[in-house]
Amino acid sequence: MKLKVLVTLMLIAIIGSSVFAQDPTATPTPAGNPTATPEPKPVCPAFEGQSVEVRTSYYLGEGLAFFNSNQNSAAEFSFTCIIEVIDEDSIPAYMNRAAVRTVSRFYEEAIEDYSEALERDDSLTAAYNNRGILYTALSEEDLAAADFEQVIAIAPDNLLGYNNKAVYQIINGDLDGALATLDIVVEKSEVESQLEQVTREEEPLNVFDLEVDLNAARAYALRGIIYTQIALSNYEAYLALQPNGDYRIADIAGSLQSRFAFDLRLDDGTWWLAADYDRETGQ
Repeated sequence: MKLKVLVTLMLIAIIGSSVFAQDPTATPTPAGNPTATPEPKPVCPAFEGQSVEVRTSYYLGEGLAFFNSNQNSAAEFSFTCIIEVIDEDSIPAYMNRAAVRTVSRFYEEAIEDYSEALERDDSLTAAYNNRGILYTALSEEDLAAADFEQVIAIAPDNLLGYNNKAVYQIINGDLDGALATLDIVVEKSEVESQLEQVTREEEPLNVFDLEVDLNAARAYALRGIIYTQIALSNYEAYLALQPNGDYRIADIAGSLQSRFAFDLRLDDGTWWLAADYDRETGQ
């Protein structure tokens, strides 16, 4: 089955003007086609003659506004203006164009943008994380695994990185490895103690009074998926040994199979992978 990726995108406040300065006659730069004739640089007239900072801020704001209104081609054009005309080293431009290209399903081109960002800052965990998601979607397993490992190597307390590594392990059938990875998430957070506080019989705390880390809580959901698959495997073992056994056990196995298929969207677990990026800072 062809893997698909659903990327979680963080929305931020938009900077810049409500009047967009793209040339209405210009054609947005198409996502990369290595065999095509190189196109001329885009026409980007806004604030021409002013500082790089002013022009970058304008086109970044413009691109984000287009992106947030689902005008992806226009958004890509704005970020391309920064990269090709104004500042070829702008990490936010590469990161945001990669996000646009991901949503547009130009995965290879998005990978190129994340790689360009990493050439300029090799400690950028968001770029490794998001590129790893795309490699997973393209079944580039070794590259995906390397990127998720790099996130953790750079930021050992990055719980999102551990969760994504666990999802990758689940997709590839390494359930024991995934459980071990998720144990690290729980150990590195306060979530186990918080769970005890909100579930205790006497005077349980209101969960809304606690600052529960979403990624730490998500580890429990991922554990649930894994244990569902382990349970299903055991029921299937019983049915293989006793094909005419208790029909109620067969019903349970069927229910678990449906549950697991739903949880992983027909065995495509990439929807559990979460992207990471602050558009304003480029980090």
